[in-house]
Amino acid sequence: EHEAKLQRLKEELSRPVIEGHHRQSHHQKQAQHRQHHQSHHRKKHRRQQQHHRRRGQSTTQYVNHSPPGFNQSQQAQQQSVPEMDLLKAEAPKDEEPLRHRVARAVTAKKERIWDYGVIPYEIDGNFSGIHKALFKLAMRHWENSTCIKFVERDPEIHPNYIVFTVRSCGCCSFVGKRGNGPQAISIGRNCDKFGIVVHELGHVVGFWHEHTRPDREKHVVIEHNNIMKGQDYNFNMLSPDEVDSLGMAYDYDSIMHYARNTFSKGTYLDTILPIEMKGRKRPEIGQRLRLSQGDIAQANLLYKCPKCGRTFQESSGIFASPSHYTAGALSNETEHCEWRITATYGERVELKLEDMNIFKSNNCETDYLEIRDGYFEKSPLIGRFCGKVDKEVIRTESSRMLLTYVNTHRIEGFRGFKAEFD
Repeated sequence: EHEAKLQRLKEELSRPVIEGHHRQSHHQKQAQHRQHHQSHHRKKHRRQQQHHRRRGQSTTQYVNHSPPGFNQSQQAQQQSVPEMDLLKAEAPKDEEPLRHRVARAVTAKKERIWDYGVIPYEIDGNFSGIHKALFKLAMRHWENSTCIKFVERDPEIHPNYIVFTVRSCGCCSFVGKRGNGPQAISIGRNCDKFGIVVHELGHVVGFWHEHTRPDREKHVVIEHNNIMKGQDYNFNMLSPDEVDSLGMAYDYDSIMHYARNTFSKGTYLDTILPIEMKGRKRPEIGQRLRLSQGDIAQANLLYKCPKCGRTFQESSGIFASPSHYTAGALSNETEHCEWRITATYGERVELKLEDMNIFKSNNCETDYLEIRDGYFEKSPLIGRFCGKVDKEVIRTESSRMLLTYVNTHRIEGFRGFKAEFD
């Protein structure tokens, strides 16, 4: 039964995505009709319950109409929405013995990682402008904390990409890149909340649910008797062939963690509980407000992001290399930083280089500031700079600029650079 359910969900999410102007399919219309009918049935049921209460009668069973993922804490209630499980693109052929398991939570399959950290996307034409803005806000949230880039799909250069759409599974996505063309990220009814979209994008990036880690039994207890019928598979513990947390600690605060009563038979029945530690309060789980520090650190490890730099989404700003703030003090550490400047589609980026002093190597091979017109390391090269530059104005043709700074000669006096963008 479990395998059949997984196969049905996989087939639904794997249905071909129509390119260009995505039209609502006959099946989607039928699904919406069923949702409307079910909603009417639920309202009628609630009216009957209220009628019984007013007459002093008790109902025979409490039917949980609160969505899976509901948490009694006020913080979790703000982001409480239905949440379906992600779909596995493939099952592992062999499972390592338990003694070889280590702490893991992100994909262990390198082919699932997006090339250069670039994730092309399209948005189904059936979504409203408000929904599109929400999806972009969630993508910007990932970009602002990591070196991952979400870019509008160019058919000529992006064979693999995600499509924001609606499928019968509700909120669901494959883990990482499938590598066979378009892949759906379903944002269904009641899934259109910021935290839920960030969560589903986490699956796209390559994240499994935190509680599926092979070491989860040291951190949480699964209450199988409280789980809805047919939803047990959402609580399966995965094998090391599928997940790898890169040595990161278990993260109760992860946006990828289920809430205490996700897929519960009743609102006040727990399905997953953090293990209680003596003298400490049980950690809150299931937040859908923002990426945790653990989520950010793990994504940066997975995509080998430089340790310094950031993504700028403001209309203007000033930034500098780390060594600029220390007046180029002597150090044995190599600096490798990356800054990504993102303008509104159709706008251009202007950069003013000021006070640059980088060790001058032959053809700027070892130490340099490299500037590209675009979002990744294969974008058109504007120039590679080293030595001294007092004033230099650089403009892009696209709406993005990528700056890569490498400083291997931490000789006293080489301050790096300072720049202003607009």
